[in-house]
Amino acid sequence: MSDEPRFSPVAFALALVTVSLGTAAGLAFVPVVGTYFGTLAGAFVAGLAVEKRPVLEGGLAGVVAGLGVLAAGPFVGSGVGAAVAGLAAVGPLTLLVSVALSFAVGAFGAHFGDDLRDGLTETVEEPGSGSTDISDLGVAPLTESAEDEIESVREATDESAAVEETAADDASEAGEKELEYE
Repeated sequence: MSDEPRFSPVAFALALVTVSLGTAAGLAFVPVVGTYFGTLAGAFVAGLAVEKRPVLEGGLAGVVAGLGVLAAGPFVGSGVGAAVAGLAAVGPLTLLVSVALSFAVGAFGAHFGDDLRDGLTETVEEPGSGSTDISDLGVAPLTESAEDEIESVREATDESAAVEETAADDASEAGEKELEYE
């Protein structure tokens, strides 16, 4: 285990801003499920921006944004007391599902963003010289008779290629001779 703290307040603040903006934008376009799409998009941006996996921060920001949407419904035009009363009026099971879904969507978005950033910034290792040892592939080595058969096929292929080249050269020479006679 590392000695680094698991929760970063700076990453949470960034995730809270991006998730809140995403949730508000999603709510503006598609009223019911748009909040979750916006939460996913905002957490995705947070995952792209934060170097160390902000999964916990993205999930908590998703919960805060989800509760904010639930509280803001009755608050519009009625005051803070109405918002608290409206949030209390939501059934406990509905509230639990909303909190769990908001956390999951925020955490998934942050994970996907982090994963994409890692994939885009890691260096790609160049393959070797092209010769792969058969033992690296997990394949049993060839028997002597199989190796002899492969060698005979290679020799036959080389011979047929040489015959084709000779035939092609003869044909081109014959064509040149015909041109000389004309």
